[in-house]
Amino acid sequence: MTSITLRRVAGQMISYVLLVLTCLCFSCVAFPAIAEEVDSGLHFCLAEEEIPMPCIFPLDSYEQQRINQLVSFNWDKSFGIDVSHYQEDINWNVLDSLNAETPIEFVIMRATFGTNGKDKKFWTNWKKAKERGKLRGAYHYYRPNEHSTYQITNFINRVKLEPGDLPPVLDIEGIPRRRFQSIRSLCIGLQRWLTKIEAHYGVTPIIYTTESFNRSYLGSVNFAKYPRWIANYNDIERPGMDNWIMWQFTNKGSVKGIYTDVDINMVNGNMDVLNRLVIQ
Repeated sequence: MTSITLRRVAGQMISYVLLVLTCLCFSCVAFPAIAEEVDSGLHFCLAEEEIPMPCIFPLDSYEQQRINQLVSFNWDKSFGIDVSHYQEDINWNVLDSLNAETPIEFVIMRATFGTNGKDKKFWTNWKKAKERGKLRGAYHYYRPNEHSTYQITNFINRVKLEPGDLPPVLDIEGIPRRRFQSIRSLCIGLQRWLTKIEAHYGVTPIIYTTESFNRSYLGSVNFAKYPRWIANYNDIERPGMDNWIMWQFTNKGSVKGIYTDVDINMVNGNMDVLNRLVIQ
């Protein structure tokens, strides 16, 4: 071939390579996490209609180092994960530990959200967790702009708890839009959910929320009796409050058997803390 032809072919090849690299990079940023349920940990998600794309960038090495240090430093604590259908198909046969020394001792999974939302992986995860001998729990993501009574019914119709299961969890992180209801009305709805769920299952529910939301909106004596599961991803040794039973310290965990990022949680003590709460 002539030198002109060779240069033309080489130019076409370079353009093709650049196009491929551009597409790969775009796949990492074109599908941002959006809030079907806005949260600081339980389930930052991709919209249902969007398809996750593989990312060519490396994992956050600083965050992984932070996770390793927290797990190592708290060797006397118990650890677990929480999942939803955003973790896709979990290989429960190999889901055993965070590392060689730290077992996954409990799994909490999303069951419902809002007035009629149902997690499509709940029943599979619920069954598999029991088969694998994991302490299991179910949570409801509370949508602040939707009616509390229907959200109660949604959870009760979906979740059948057994002796040995963790209490129901109410996940609340967002405030309502003003045109729907006030903060006072939100708190009344939350109290209604907690009271009705406790009456139905005969056990005190757990509240999952961020540390800032807890401080701003859940300081009333009406919420004082409910154990707290706190989300805080800052580079701290422990949450700033005293009455927490679990701390979700990252949403970027990596465990064998799950092929997406996953939330990791630490108990404020060993498994005796959670075993004292289980349904009898």
